Amino acid sequence: MHLYCTPEFTYYFDIAMQVGSARRSEKIRTYNMRDDRVTDHRINENMYGVSRLLDGGRELDELIDMIQMEARYERLMEQLQAQEDARTSSAADTTRS
Repeated sequence: MHLYCTPEFTYYFDIAMQVGSARRSEKIRTYNMRDDRVTDHRINENMYGVSRLLDGGRELDELIDMIQMEARYERLMEQLQAQEDARTSSAADTTRS
């Protein structure tokens, strides 16, 4: 599935996503038309070919795949941390008994 959106839509969508925190420091994506580069700040990745990305081609699919992979990695790390916290808590409870 390809998403087709205009630069204006993407610009306003990104701003709308920032409204929740009201902090522009939480940038999601930067479109640098002069350098023909898109930077996704969530995954710290640069992609070249702004117009191809916005047209919904292979570049957009690659960006979506990278974002999904990063999200899966973050969820896995959270689960591992929760397991480690539970194990540490359990060990501390056993020591106190």
